[in-house]
Amino acid sequence: MDNLFLSSAEVTERSKQIGIKKANNKARTTRSLAFMAGMFIAIGGITNTVVNIVLSPGIAPFLGAFMFALGLMLVLVAGGELFTGNILLYGAYLSKDISLKQLATNWGRVYLWNFIGALFFSCMTHLTKFDPAIAESITAAAAGKLNLTIIQCLAGGFLCNVLVCLGVWVSFSANDGASKFVLMAMPIIAFILLKYEHSVANMFYFSFTAIESGIDFVGVLKNMIPVTVGNILGGMFIAGVYQHAFKSN
Repeated sequence: MDNLFLSSAEVTERSKQIGIKKANNKARTTRSLAFMAGMFIAIGGITNTVVNIVLSPGIAPFLGAFMFALGLMLVLVAGGELFTGNILLYGAYLSKDISLKQLATNWGRVYLWNFIGALFFSCMTHLTKFDPAIAESITAAAAGKLNLTIIQCLAGGFLCNVLVCLGVWVSFSANDGASKFVLMAMPIIAFILLKYEHSVANMFYFSFTAIESGIDFVGVLKNMIPVTVGNILGGMFIAGVYQHAFKSN
């Protein structure tokens, strides 16, 4: 039973090794898995929306947040490259196992293909027969995001990815899919309930809204840029703290 889960030091090493592998993946592998991750997060986003529509207000937020965790579960278990989670590659950079060029290339490639995956899912959803209430709820959520200040976007992005990366981090301590999901789900549920800002989820909300009713693209940039910066800083914070705590010298 002592070896059921890895220790914090072992998780730090596993995260570093995963980061090295991701940084050295073939470009087509990264593109394909990032595309799927964009779709997975979009699936989590729309499922969360449906739950909030059909269930009573008392229980809907929690169950909706739980269903959103489906997106990250698919990334971790089915396989995907998610921008927010890949900020943890910063640990491998700090240990000098990957270069700055490898780090930046991975982040840029994954970010782009996460967007393409989210956009593809939005387009396909638009072509299906879905409840108009879903579109109303998503566009309302997007409008609320456009009303956030730059500081709110930055802080919300930072705190979001602290929780997302903690979810990914603790999932690394387990070897089976069920344990990974249980460990990962709690931080994800927390960030949804607290309404923090996730750049890839926002790609879905904004692209869906743009297709359905049009959107202020300047406003989108005013949200996405600080949210993305906040996500980067939040992930670097988690990777940096643990790498510093358990570095070998």
